[in-house]
Amino acid sequence: MVNLLKMNAKIFFCLAVMCVGFNLTSQARLVHLWSESELQEASDLIVIGSPIGTKDLDETNSLGWSQSASFRPRFRGLETTFKVLDSLKGMPANDRIVLHHYRNEIEWGSPPNAPNFISFTPNETNQLMLYLIADGTNRYAPVTGQIDPSLSVGSVPTNRFGYPLVPPIATANPSIRLPLVVHVPAGLKIVRTAEMLSVEVDESSLTITNLMVGTNMVTGVQSELYVYPEDERRPATGRYGLGGFNLGTSFLQTKPDGIPLPGKKYIVEMELKFFETDIPWQHMWHPQGSKKYKVLWQRTLKQIVE
Repeated sequence: MVNLLKMNAKIFFCLAVMCVGFNLTSQARLVHLWSESELQEASDLIVIGSPIGTKDLDETNSLGWSQSASFRPRFRGLETTFKVLDSLKGMPANDRIVLHHYRNEIEWGSPPNAPNFISFTPNETNQLMLYLIADGTNRYAPVTGQIDPSLSVGSVPTNRFGYPLVPPIATANPSIRLPLVVHVPAGLKIVRTAEMLSVEVDESSLTITNLMVGTNMVTGVQSELYVYPEDERRPATGRYGLGGFNLGTSFLQTKPDGIPLPGKKYIVEMELKFFETDIPWQHMWHPQGSKKYKVLWQRTLKQIVE
């Protein structure tokens, strides 16, 4: 008897869901809410940009709507030009792109469950994240389609320093590994004068290392430089850097760094880590903030300077 009651309850619940679903589909237009992963994967171009101009086109489109007593099945075509501030996927021909989209004409009316159109005010100071697909030469359309283009446009998240926060790469997959040949350093190039000491990677010491890197993962080099007197302990922290193995030259001066001093020997250590992450390069980059961050190679280069 209990099982029969449970079965009847399940049948009633299913029928109720079907009724609710029928009412929703008959009263409203279903809208697919795209995930960040879907947006990234489907887009030909992802940019951060600001609108600098918009114009109406001599073009109309019904976008699939039928005529009714209060609506003529036409929407006005537009082109909005954006200044590209940063490109996260794909590469536009220059720093200007054109977005093709549509709007309502008041005299043509608006249908039930109308499109979620977008509009832009030229010369806005706000930066926008645009997910786009190709629609001609240097012209693009919303990746989510012309009926719901608003889903292709969003505000740009920022980090605590106010810089745009580029989201992780949705297609990055560390479980699928690909071979990568990397030239890694084996020594340092150090120059010491009476009042200055400079340190850089010795490019003549580069050797080949074969690594395996995750699909669509970003790679980089983290460095930490320590310079301290031979008769003292190494400092708790060093000079931190992010980039490639071409890290440039670090300079220390007697004024104001207190290094070098006459008659003292110094130990120079550079800790290097070659890593992968799904967080793209950006201002105030913090690649370690991802669960997919992984050190693939590391080495400490050490040398005593007379």
